[in-house]
Amino acid sequence: MPVLELALSLAGSAYLASLGLSLFLRRRSSTSQQALPSTWLGVATFQLLNPKAWMLIATAAAAMSDVGGLLVLIMLVVLVTSTCLSLWALAGAAAARLLAKPRARDVFERSMGAVLVL
Repeated sequence: MPVLELALSLAGSAYLASLGLSLFLRRRSSTSQQALPSTWLGVATFQLLNPKAWMLIATAAAAMSDVGGLLVLIMLVVLVTSTCLSLWALAGAAAARLLAKPRARDVFERSMGAVLVL
C-alpha cells in the first residue's frame, strides 16, 4: 500500500527530526539525570515496549513456514540480539566515561541531534 508506506515514512521522519531538534536545542543543567531503567526488570520491560523488536519478530515469524525454521530463527535472534546488546553496553560504558563532563556531553548531544535531523 504505497499511501501507507508514504505516511509511515513521513511520520517516522518527522519524529526523528523532532528528536534531533530536542537534543540540539536542549539546555541541560549539570545535575539533571535521564530517567532510564536501571534494574534488570526495568530494562526487560523497556525492551518489551520496543517497537523495533516487535517489528523484527513479527516480520521474521511471518517469513517462517515450518517449526524447524522457527527454531533456527529463535536461536539466531537470541544469538544476534545478545551479541549486539553486549557490544552496545560496552560502548555505552566507554562513552559514559568519555562524556562524564557536562561540556563534553553537551557537545556530543548537540552533534548527534544535528546528525539525526540531517
